Amino acid sequence: MVDLVKHIDASALTTFEVDPDGARVHFHVRDHEGSPAELVLPAACLTQLLMTLPRMMRDALRNRHGDDSLRIVYPLERYQIELAQPSAAGAPQFILTLGSGGFAVSFASTGEALADIARAILGDLAGCPEPEHHPSRLS
Repeated sequence: MVDLVKHIDASALTTFEVDPDGARVHFHVRDHEGSPAELVLPAACLTQLLMTLPRMMRDALRNRHGDDSLRIVYPLERYQIELAQPSAAGAPQFILTLGSGGFAVSFASTGEALADIARAILGDLAGCPEPEHHPSRLS
């Protein structure tokens, strides 16, 4: 028996909905003729999708433009650092949440890793010239 694969060539993701019990997610799309279609996934697949999307975008940019240095970059609008449960060894851990618009992602981190990030930023800033300040004028 041969498994037939249903191919939906979507032109747009229109909406999504989550089942009231949170078990499944419905992605609503339109195909190139404008006809609606739906992809339904178990909610557990969202983590796989979330972890895979950045690589998909990187590969799509590289394939489309032939440039490995291209990135999708969002403005960092907010961040939050919270104390998390200690590690199994009792070391303090933190949750670093970065957000932009309606999107936010959280990372578990050690204090040392956060300190390394701070040192890297401060080290990079030390080698940068001071930004020019141009006062705004009202007309």
